[in-house]
Amino acid sequence: MVRDLHLCPFLSRCHQVITMLNSM
Repeated sequence: MVRDLHLCPFLSRCHQVITMLNSM
């Protein structure tokens, strides 16, 4: 998950998706 954040830390949409994945 951390790598995904580094891949697109400036994309709010990507951040939201990661947040949802973390929730699961």
